[in-house]
Amino acid sequence: MDKVSLKGIAAATLMSIFIGLQFYFIKSLMNIFENRVFSFLALRFLLAAVILLPVCAVKKISLKKFLNLKLMLLSLLLPFLNLTFQTFGVKLSSVTSVGYISSLGPVITLAVSAVVLKTKPTARQIFAITAAFAGAALIYFGKNAEVRLDMGALLIFAALLFRSLY
Repeated sequence: MDKVSLKGIAAATLMSIFIGLQFYFIKSLMNIFENRVFSFLALRFLLAAVILLPVCAVKKISLKKFLNLKLMLLSLLLPFLNLTFQTFGVKLSSVTSVGYISSLGPVITLAVSAVVLKTKPTARQIFAITAAFAGAALIYFGKNAEVRLDMGALLIFAALLFRSLY
């Protein structure tokens, strides 16, 4: 295995860890913020801006492409809706349920791309998504857990839809 492949695997593993832990942290931070979702989101976006704007300045990343009003609205609205629905969903549901429902993300993304981009999924994509979903199902149901379709779960589904759109 070459050096580039190992970097990619390490990056994907690290990203998976961060994504998996975010639900736990959101749930914990909701207690600290006394369930004030929009205060939490405001701080989250402020922190992202404080970190990313200097990076854009140092790396001289052009923000001219954001002068397109429609693109700017989509690039701000869809992540905001995703994070808002995700935060409310995590608040109203268990972290385990949120993790399992979020494993449907690739399935929803593939379906959305098939509709929006009018692309047909390949056999490899279908196989990989089925294997990932089956693995998540085995882990989730192996703990004798049950899937509850409560308001939190519906909000997580909505968040996944918004994430797939952007």
